[in-house]
Amino acid sequence: MEENVSEQACVNTTKYADDCTMDTSIRTGESSDLQSAPDSVQSWAVENKMELNAKKKKDM
Repeated sequence: MEENVSEQACVNTTKYADDCTMDTSIRTGESSDLQSAPDSVQSWAVENKMELNAKKKKDM
């Protein structure tokens, strides 16, 4: 699963027992790219009939 998400959304994934975290970085001034990774992950989840837990999402 995480390989498919990583390829489509250009994010790094780390798998835990029953969870998966995703992270990516953007360059200063490229804030338009900030939304592209979550959008890609959401699209992947919809295509694969999965639901993301929005309560666990955070930006740093």
